Amino acid sequence: MSAQPVIAIVGGTGDIGSGLATRWIGVGHSIVIGSRSGEKARMSVLRFSKGKMSENLRGRPYDLEMAEVADRVTAAWQRGAS
Repeated sequence: MSAQPVIAIVGGTGDIGSGLATRWIGVGHSIVIGSRSGEKARMSVLRFSKGKMSENLRGRPYDLEMAEVADRVTAAWQRGAS
């Protein structure tokens, strides 16, 4: 049995991204939501934490500087992410 992948949604605080996140969280997937706005990201976490699927939340939210995001994207790409 293999572990399910983590789904990253860039732009996950918009209507489409948050809708996808809601559905995927609802069926047990692990989700990472990306946003250019720290405030929108915090509001998304609050929205999910108060909903029916709050038991599916794991970990804690964090903010990254753009340089850190770029480093992580580069490292993921080098390991074969697409």
